[in-house]
Amino acid sequence: MAENNLVLVILGTRPEAIKLLPVVRALAAEPRLTVQVVTTGQHREMVDQILGPFGVKPDLDLDIMKPDQSINDIVCRVIPPLERLYLERSPKMVVVQGDTTSAFSAGLAAFHRRIPVAHVEAGLRSFDRFQPYPEESNRRMLSCVADLHLAATPMSAENLRREGVAPADIVVTGNTVIDALLGTLSRSDLLEQHRVRGLPIDPADPLVLITLHRRENWMKAAGAGESPLEEVLRAISTAAAEFPKAQFVYPVHRNPRVQEPARWILGSRDNVHLLDP
Repeated sequence: MAENNLVLVILGTRPEAIKLLPVVRALAAEPRLTVQVVTTGQHREMVDQILGPFGVKPDLDLDIMKPDQSINDIVCRVIPPLERLYLERSPKMVVVQGDTTSAFSAGLAAFHRRIPVAHVEAGLRSFDRFQPYPEESNRRMLSCVADLHLAATPMSAENLRREGVAPADIVVTGNTVIDALLGTLSRSDLLEQHRVRGLPIDPADPLVLITLHRRENWMKAAGAGESPLEEVLRAISTAAAEFPKAQFVYPVHRNPRVQEPARWILGSRDNVHLLDP
C-alpha cells in the first residue's frame, strides 16, 4: 500500500547501519515524511546491535543471506524483492549508502522504476576498479543511477563534478559516521554495556587494534599461494612474537573466509585476542 512522501532507507551491512543511523533519525524527525527501513539481512545481528539502542527497528527484512553466496547471488536475491516492494509502496525516494553490492542493486532497481535515489557518501574514488573490489565499481555505477549525491568531502564532490554530475545535484554533507560516533559517545549506558571486559591487558601495555576483512584481501586465484589476508595475518603473528608485551586486539569478521585463517594463524598467540565483532 503506497504512502505519501515515503522514503525507503535500504541497508544490509553493519557499516551501512552505522552511517545511515543518523540519516534515518534525521528523516524520521521530519513530520512531512514517512520513513521505513529495509534491511537485506546480510549482517542481521550486527545491524540490530547498531539500530536497536536508538529505537530504530527495520520495517522489512529481505532475508537474502545464504552460505558462501557470491556477489552475483546478492544481486539476484536483492533486486526481485525490492522490485515488488517498490511497486507496492511507491516510495518518493530510495536512500542508500556507500558502495556495497546490495546498495548498488537497490539503487539500480529504483532507477528502473524511475524512483529518485539519494546516495550517501557519494563520490569516493580510488580510480582502480579492483581496489577496493567490488566497491570501487559499485560506487561508480551507483553514481550513474543516483539523483542526489551526498558527498562526505569537497574532494568527493569534485570527483563527481569531473564525471559530469550536475553541481546542483551534489551536496557536501560531511561524514555521517562522525554523527554516529557523537551520538554513541553521548550514551554512557551504551559505552558501559559494550565495554570490552576480561582481557588480560595492563593499561601500560602497548595496544594494537586490528581491522581486516575486505574481500580483495581474502580472494585469490585458483592454484595461487597464500591470500593477501593470510600474508597480513602471518605478519601480525610475527609482530606478536617479536613484541610479546604488545597486546593485539582483533574483532574478527564473521565471514568464515576471515574467521578460519585468523584463528588458524593467530589463535595460538597469547598476546593476540580474537574477539566477536
